[in-house]
Amino acid sequence: MYDYYWQRAPGFLPLPYEENWNFIISATNLKEAGVKFEKIEGDSLFSIDFDKDAGIMKIPALTIDDDTESFFRNISVYEQFFPFCAYAPFINYLKFMDCLINTAKDVELLCENKILHNCLGDDEVVANMFNRLGDSVALPLYNFYGDIFHNVNDYCDRHWNRWIANLRHNYFNTPWAIISVFAALVLLILTLTQTLFSVLAYFQ
Repeated sequence: MYDYYWQRAPGFLPLPYEENWNFIISATNLKEAGVKFEKIEGDSLFSIDFDKDAGIMKIPALTIDDDTESFFRNISVYEQFFPFCAYAPFINYLKFMDCLINTAKDVELLCENKILHNCLGDDEVVANMFNRLGDSVALPLYNFYGDIFHNVNDYCDRHWNRWIANLRHNYFNTPWAIISVFAALVLLILTLTQTLFSVLAYFQ
């Protein structure tokens, strides 16, 4: 089930030692900032990508079951004593997921996008699991997803993306909301037109 761990992460060994740690906000907050999530197929669990033009976070699917937490902890311990611990791709992955998942709503969002398959049933349990996995685990020197974090933060800092996301969330989240917005827009246009004709008629 977990053969993907042994798939060698792209750029695992050749990269230079570098301190480039930064972080991103949770999945639900990213959604509020306009980021969309998409499940991708791949041989490696580490093959995460971010399309900075479209604002799409592409993440391989992960199944959470009764054995997941113990497996994650065992691999984390292994990487702590690995000769190339500065790269530690699995600890990098867990930190990435810990950033995305703060609450049960983050788990629910990732499940809705087919990125997580929660066999445990309780989203809160999964959220707590990811929040605990990083306890007493030293971060490696190199942040494998540093460039992705940078691009995501840059995307979220653009006011236009936040404005569009808030507009979609608050006014275009249901068909009735869309109809109401367009009805209000039409009413506004008719009111302005009537006012314009009234002003023209007055001066004539």
